[in-house]
Amino acid sequence: MSKTKPPAQSSDYLQTYALKCDPFADSLDGRFFYAGAALMQRLDLITHLIQFSDAIILVSGPQGSGKTTLLGRFAAQANKQWRLCPINADEFEQFPALMASTLAVGEIRDELEMLEYWASETDCSQLLVILIDKTELLPESAIQSLCRLLASPVGERIRLILFGSAESQQLLKITLGSKNLPGSAQLLEVPRLSEEETSSYLMYRLAVAGYSGESPFTATEIRAICKAAEGRPGTINRLAHESLLEHQTRKRSKRVNAKIGKTKFGVTAWASVTLLLIVLSAYFAWQRLQLTPESSVGAPVADIQSIPLAIPDPAPEPEAVALQALMEPAAPNTPSAPVSAPQVKPKTAAPRITMPSNITAEPGAKPATTEATPTPAVIAAPTPAKPTATGAQGPHREAWLLEQPGNRYSLQLLGSRSQKSMLDYIGAHKLEMSESAYYRGQYRGGEWFVLMYGTYPNQQAALAARATLPI
Repeated sequence: MSKTKPPAQSSDYLQTYALKCDPFADSLDGRFFYAGAALMQRLDLITHLIQFSDAIILVSGPQGSGKTTLLGRFAAQANKQWRLCPINADEFEQFPALMASTLAVGEIRDELEMLEYWASETDCSQLLVILIDKTELLPESAIQSLCRLLASPVGERIRLILFGSAESQQLLKITLGSKNLPGSAQLLEVPRLSEEETSSYLMYRLAVAGYSGESPFTATEIRAICKAAEGRPGTINRLAHESLLEHQTRKRSKRVNAKIGKTKFGVTAWASVTLLLIVLSAYFAWQRLQLTPESSVGAPVADIQSIPLAIPDPAPEPEAVALQALMEPAAPNTPSAPVSAPQVKPKTAAPRITMPSNITAEPGAKPATTEATPTPAVIAAPTPAKPTATGAQGPHREAWLLEQPGNRYSLQLLGSRSQKSMLDYIGAHKLEMSESAYYRGQYRGGEWFVLMYGTYPNQQAALAARATLPI
């Protein structure tokens, strides 16, 4: 990852806060990845869809929402059995060469032949994961080429993740839906940062840059930054940078005003002393002239004793007293105990409950695990989703699951290839229909039904509910 030199205007606050680099630079750096709870839940959902379905994943968000950062994080923690082929949409002409390098197929030129050769030489558990960023720049010819690979006999070994703006992803979803491809398109949005997460995000970036201490941002500033940026990290970085520059400008202004005030005070004091000396000199000269005896030729004049007029010493100027006090050494102010600045640590993500790896397909058997797992939410919404009416007709389906907030948790009870077995399992264990939901996916070339139960506000509530299930 390339490092950019911080701009000259940032150097002031870099020195003030003893930072090693610009914490809010407009560049990508993996060190500054903030693992927020909502973002990590979305990353886990993408990983699950890649592993257990053949869905085409469309990740949407405006510029500065963190799509490219999310792509990089996914690539960094991807399964070792996956062959990753990341590329920018505006460089798609390099895709054949990049694919050949990823699959290590030698001199084969045709993309479909590459895929068929690789599939014949490798185990079926290995997947080719194609990651494309900036899909708003993807040409029509590239879409046709990708559809050709997905529709091929070995297309089940391909997973496709596309990152782009919301408008381009909606158009892609419509286009891909008209191609009769094996997998359906799943649209996911990059989650926004809340006000609390914005505060933790800012302190995390400062800590990575070398800062140790209390937050330089007030609660009012953080609230204003989060609101103006709409929770998007790119805009948060820009506004935080501008806020720190404004802090430095105010500090410089105070120093200049203090210096100007001190200079004016010095000039006024010297002028006052000079004027006082002139007045005193004139007064003493006038007194000497008044006391000089005049010569007289007439009658004798009695002796007159000259008594000098007592002139009080001028009172010391207040400024002189203040200057004298300043020149005296001040007593050292020793604190009662050394105070150490608190170390800022990145806010760790809330513990997540992973999906069970072993899923039974038998309708009457108990699930292999009842670990709670985050409900796969498609769009993170700030307000709770309205529940869909179900009555006694049957459990909820995919649409209801996608409407749930991204910060809630659910219990995964069962995975089965038979929808009837799924429904029989619900009836046999007398599960509440209003709390039950399932979705249909693809796994190893066949249909796969996954049963979810309940929605809970946090992990503790989900674990507590697990113990009360009638199974």
